[in-house]
Amino acid sequence: MRECYEESGIPLTQKHIPGTLPALAMLASGNVVTPVLAWLEEAHQDQLPQDWQEDEIQSSPWVTRSYLAGPARRTTVLQGEEWAGPGFPLANGCVWGFTANVLDWLLRELEWDQPWDKSHRHTLAGE
Repeated sequence: MRECYEESGIPLTQKHIPGTLPALAMLASGNVVTPVLAWLEEAHQDQLPQDWQEDEIQSSPWVTRSYLAGPARRTTVLQGEEWAGPGFPLANGCVWGFTANVLDWLLRELEWDQPWDKSHRHTLAGE
């Protein structure tokens, strides 16, 4: 809850936390991270802060589960020749890396994912 608030400005309480996911290793740093699931009612989306740590996240968009699960909104993100993984294009960027891997895993585990064209590619800017 503290980390969410520090990085995104979104205040959460214990009532917003249904649980955690299994610990995952971050390839880039070697750190082990335990993703925490948080639930925020749609009615609160207009109250989301517009300030966040820009060195941590670029934006804090509100997206629905159906948006993330939609096959037309899935892509394979490429970073140079060394990394490829799932991605979720948004109007002002793309969710990729650790966050996209967690979302991809969660959609599969909850059986909310739909077949999508993994040959659709998004190359990160500057690569």
